[in-house]
Amino acid sequence: MKKALIVDSGARGAALQWAIEQDPEWQAVVMPGNAQTYRKGYSTSSDVEGIIDEAFRCGVNKYGTPDLMIVGPEAYLEEGLADELRMMIDRWVVGPSKKAARLETSKGWARRFMRRHNIPHPKFRIVDSAYDAMLAYDQQFSVLKANGLAAGKGVKIPESRGEAGQAIHEMMTDRIYGDAGQVLVCEERMMGPEISFHVVTDGLNAVPLLGAADKKRRFDGDKGPNTGSMGASCSKQIMSQRLVDEVMEDVVYPTLRGMAAEGYPYQGFLYVSLMLTEDGPKVVEFNVRPGDPEILVILALLKSNFAELMVKCTEPDGLRNHKLEWADCTAVCTVLAHDWYPGKGSTGTVITGLDQAAALQDVLVFQAGTKQNQDGEVITNGGRVVDVVGLGDTMKQASDRSIAAAEVINFRTKAFRRDIALGL
Repeated sequence: MKKALIVDSGARGAALQWAIEQDPEWQAVVMPGNAQTYRKGYSTSSDVEGIIDEAFRCGVNKYGTPDLMIVGPEAYLEEGLADELRMMIDRWVVGPSKKAARLETSKGWARRFMRRHNIPHPKFRIVDSAYDAMLAYDQQFSVLKANGLAAGKGVKIPESRGEAGQAIHEMMTDRIYGDAGQVLVCEERMMGPEISFHVVTDGLNAVPLLGAADKKRRFDGDKGPNTGSMGASCSKQIMSQRLVDEVMEDVVYPTLRGMAAEGYPYQGFLYVSLMLTEDGPKVVEFNVRPGDPEILVILALLKSNFAELMVKCTEPDGLRNHKLEWADCTAVCTVLAHDWYPGKGSTGTVITGLDQAAALQDVLVFQAGTKQNQDGEVITNGGRVVDVVGLGDTMKQASDRSIAAAEVINFRTKAFRRDIALGL
């Protein structure tokens, strides 16, 4: 039995575990994990040292380490976990180095990188004072982004000068995103459909995954505050082959060549958030790990061996001519959250209906913010709680199945959007 160690604690980790274990020769351990992914006998440590210790302890191959390690959350990549793991075993690690992870962990560094390598992007200004941020807003740089990591919530798009002043004060003075808001990247507002595009790369070759679309606003109709995402959808129809080829040529390969040329070869997942503008696709931002929940709907449609894909991306030139096969259907993910999300509120509420929902036809249930209490019950442990994926021949059928399963699962102050599959 081959063993994979997945570093994650949410629905992404549960989906990666599920995808790896579609191959019966593999077993996947997730840490810190959640109530769904926890396996007795394995550590739930969330610090880098504890994860490294576990990587040795749960190893089964001749090197005393797992056969594969996947680093999910961007915060661990910023801490250099992938670097530490590679120092241990030299290969079998999926995830970029700390320096390469700056494509996500520093929005300002990423924008300057795009400018250096002629990768399509919006005009921008990088500021370190509220005065300069207001000046940039007045000059039509109306999208305000925290420079550092903010759990997918560090973007404000004010509709008036008054809203801009309040947003800048919250980000730079009140530090609602901590030190991430010490510097802001102010960008021109782009218009058009937004698509989540993932590739898996060995540093030289890149294999595209299916395009996906997510909904970041809290309420139906794309209203309310930005969240880490309230759901996602995926099908072969979201991106044409022509668009995929264009993005690979104009964005992905220039990024890989540029990172290598600057001394930061990039390996692992590269997630490109794209805006399809009148002038062509432009990069909204880079993420250096799989999107959550986008990767859930992507993996739900993957027919090829995912474990093999992950292993090959850790090998030099391992993905040359590697092709993937996809199901001819659609996947829609509905995120069940507390109604106070993305704000703060109480957790610890018992969740019911998980098994009943998972038993429904063409439904996959991936837990996100959960844990077990002393009585063995599954309880909430975060703002986003459970992700429910529905599969169907059409977007509507997949959405209906996802929503039907979402209604079976219950916990106090449950909330979710019903329009994830609409308006693509």
